[in-house]
Amino acid sequence: MKTKEPVAIISNLAPVGPHEARFFADLLAAFKTRGWTPYVWSIPNSAYSECHIPLSWTISRWPSPQQAYGAEEMQEAYSLIDVSKWRERVGQLVKQYCDVAQEGDRLLDIIVRNSWDILKKYQPSLFLSWNTLCPHTGILHEMCGKLGIQAVLLERAFFPNTWFLEEGGLLGHSILARKCLDDLIPAGDYTRRVEDGTKILQGLDTRSYVKYQQNQTTTFTDLQNHPRANRPKIVFFPPDDGTLGFVPVHHEDRCKTLPGYSSSFDAARCLAAEYDGLVVFKPHPSFIGRQFDVSGLDNLFVVDHDFRDLIVWADIIASTGSGLAFLALNAGKPVISMSVDILFNKGIVYEAVCREEIPLALHRALNNEECERHDEHYRALVSYLYSDYLVSLASEKDGSLNTVDAAIGKLLNRRTL
Repeated sequence: MKTKEPVAIISNLAPVGPHEARFFADLLAAFKTRGWTPYVWSIPNSAYSECHIPLSWTISRWPSPQQAYGAEEMQEAYSLIDVSKWRERVGQLVKQYCDVAQEGDRLLDIIVRNSWDILKKYQPSLFLSWNTLCPHTGILHEMCGKLGIQAVLLERAFFPNTWFLEEGGLLGHSILARKCLDDLIPAGDYTRRVEDGTKILQGLDTRSYVKYQQNQTTTFTDLQNHPRANRPKIVFFPPDDGTLGFVPVHHEDRCKTLPGYSSSFDAARCLAAEYDGLVVFKPHPSFIGRQFDVSGLDNLFVVDHDFRDLIVWADIIASTGSGLAFLALNAGKPVISMSVDILFNKGIVYEAVCREEIPLALHRALNNEECERHDEHYRALVSYLYSDYLVSLASEKDGSLNTVDAAIGKLLNRRTL
């Protein structure tokens, strides 16, 4: 009797361009050649049309499961998740074309029913979750964890045409978050890693790496003429707080990444309170409709301007886990990191994960202390990330890249150990 092939569910919440289509084609091939049946839970694309499960950022557009689930089954489904946590996170979502404060429970129920339907209909052995902390895919991720089904992170990474594929998660949840550089790179490999990282960065074209449409603002022009603009200028880049576990504020997910601040903007306020120069907070594109209280701080400005201009203009970049911190490092800018993420504890950024650490981090960043050592460590880390951690499209120029096929092979091999 033929054994049923194991099923992998692959989720995706991002637009699919040519490189992404190639990535998913490689992903499907990697599973199929190993005897797996993959399905892509995503917005539609011809790259995976034969194994597509519909998904949309707008939850009300999700299809109703063909199978009707009664109250008893739905009670079982809800028992697998932290309802209060997900209810609050659904309330943070944007572009839902409804009042999430009033419609949140209905949207939550749509996600729960669809996630439960996927479990019942496809019986997956593996779930690749586009974001383990965002309600759209995080709820199924949490269900899988409770049922003993392997679920790992799959997400776009911070370099062009690279992806995360790991058992930990984003930011403070990452398996690399608290590791030092010595944990990743043996001393005998360090010099080679620095050289390889230098070559990678020299060949990296990040000019077109723009995930969201950027704005041009007259406010930025005004700031360039501000009386304090003659002092070192700090630009603060936050990630998407609403989909990274920063809510509920009391939850352990926030503490893993942001132990010292209640939000990214709280971190920016604390930074501005310790500095008498300009601090510019650029809201993440998902911060639609949010109000930012700058009262009591005449040096803090909220400006939604193109990040590329801001990186060039800034003397120092600060962040709570935005991928733009990597672009700033690529540009040679000193970075103050106020969160626990992949850069943490590696001698690359000036760390201020709690308010008490801000004065020293500021002093060191303003004086660019140990900048050469930071840059060298960063180049070594870039080499490690490309060859051993991030998943990249196969390159004819560099056979050492961690390709999709190689990464899936390692992941499935670990399942059998």
